[in-house]
Amino acid sequence: MGNLARSYVKLLPVIALFFSLLSGSVIGLSLHSQLGKLADQQGHQLSQTLAQQLAKAVRDPLIHRDNLSLQVELDELLSIAGVQRAAIYDVNQRLIAQTQREQTGTDGAYEQRSQVSIESASVGYATVSLQPAYMTDSFSRPLLTFATIWAVFTALLILLAYRLGASLSGRIGQLIRQLPGEEDNGLDELSTLRQRMEPLLAIPDSPPPALRQQPVALLGIACRNLPRLETLLNREHFESLMGRFDQLIERTLKLYGGERLHGDHYNVYLEFRGADDADDQTMNAAYCAAALLRLSAKLLNNGGVTVDLAAAVSPTIRQCTGSTLLNELEQGQHLNSLRELLEKATDGEILLNQAACQHPSLAEFELAPLAEDSPLCRINHFGEDGENLLSRQLALLSHH
Repeated sequence: MGNLARSYVKLLPVIALFFSLLSGSVIGLSLHSQLGKLADQQGHQLSQTLAQQLAKAVRDPLIHRDNLSLQVELDELLSIAGVQRAAIYDVNQRLIAQTQREQTGTDGAYEQRSQVSIESASVGYATVSLQPAYMTDSFSRPLLTFATIWAVFTALLILLAYRLGASLSGRIGQLIRQLPGEEDNGLDELSTLRQRMEPLLAIPDSPPPALRQQPVALLGIACRNLPRLETLLNREHFESLMGRFDQLIERTLKLYGGERLHGDHYNVYLEFRGADDADDQTMNAAYCAAALLRLSAKLLNNGGVTVDLAAAVSPTIRQCTGSTLLNELEQGQHLNSLRELLEKATDGEILLNQAACQHPSLAEFELAPLAEDSPLCRINHFGEDGENLLSRQLALLSHH
């Protein structure tokens, strides 16, 4: 009987250690995977942005074959932290100029290429790659913090389990000493006591993931007269036009990094996610809206129809929980707000809610209020630099 009572002093700490190792491994692997995906996403977006900026800067030197100016631009780009290599190629993929940091035994990562073009003609390519450890080093601190917290939690949990086991063992020993001398009665009492304690000693479920916030930008595209066109056009022709429209949306999302959501009432909903320290998802949504309005109108007009298109951009903060049901419910509420905003947009217009109007990434855009004292506004012009960037993006999408 004494050995059975003392077994809880060993059993409970072992159970606590097993629980801590299991839950810590699951949460640690999940955190490592999510941080890795986030690092890859930011690395690709950063290298793509740098490649686009380099392509814009070297256009004139590349046309005039000014290799000295090309090398100067490349050397200036290399001064940016994290850039491993930058190079310029001609239209035949031949290397013209390049610069890179001292070799560290590994090649550059997240290499992206951007076309250098004049109107619709390509004159070369600009490529930029980052240092492999540049994006991952910034996420080492959260992993180290998690490991420290987990180690402290494990030590406290084992100490608590040891004290609880010692208390239970002492209590069982007192009960055994108070029982009559008949061994059968002692066994029955002890079995009953253990059955009552089993629910208290059961291993609890793993805690749900902590609540966190994620900035997102929602983009809605309204196709106003599609119901009437669906009844007027030949069904096969109408489905062919809609198929090409879907392909255009997919190509555009690959360029701007968005995700398509389930639509309704002939509306298209797109979502652009950003990291906790990024604020470019609203700007990407605005450029994507302009690209879709201009290219889709051209695409559908070439098919013999005219579609009334309007867009609305709504940045928001999403509360990410461990429940898929709650996440879907919140997303539905955001889409309802976007649908109400989209109903106020006129044909060919990009309407912004109050948060988008005040967003710092749209500061260079020319905005106009929807009405006097209205918190909503529309995009009148993207600015000189914005229009130039949009023109290059449209040219790239048109050549796919």
